[in-house]
Amino acid sequence: MLTDIAARYAIANAINAGDAHHTQYDLDAIVAGLWEATGGYDIEAMPHDDFWKLVQDNDRSAEAITVRTIAAHQETEQVIDIETTTRAALPLADNLDLSAADLGCEPGSTYRIEAASADGAVIDSYETTAD
Repeated sequence: MLTDIAARYAIANAINAGDAHHTQYDLDAIVAGLWEATGGYDIEAMPHDDFWKLVQDNDRSAEAITVRTIAAHQETEQVIDIETTTRAALPLADNLDLSAADLGCEPGSTYRIEAASADGAVIDSYETTAD
């Protein structure tokens, strides 16, 4: 018997196999919709077109997020820059290529880039060294 966690991974993998990223979708709502439609967590039990309609109905790529650039490896973290974009920019590591000039820092400096939802929860992050 599949669990909601297994369904979550299967849904994320299906989304990631295309041109999108699972962080652009409301996985909780998709899992709930899968359960409602099939009475279980097996994505194969749902007709293909119905599954992808459910995914599209829970597209959050236009939802606003905040991207923060933070000076890493310091005693006190310093926020260098804050920008607003949408979830379509996720995953950050695949969609941002920041130079030292972009970050306003010396080449070789390490920074953490974080994306946060409207409620402040970090939904993606990665570290980069400025070129």
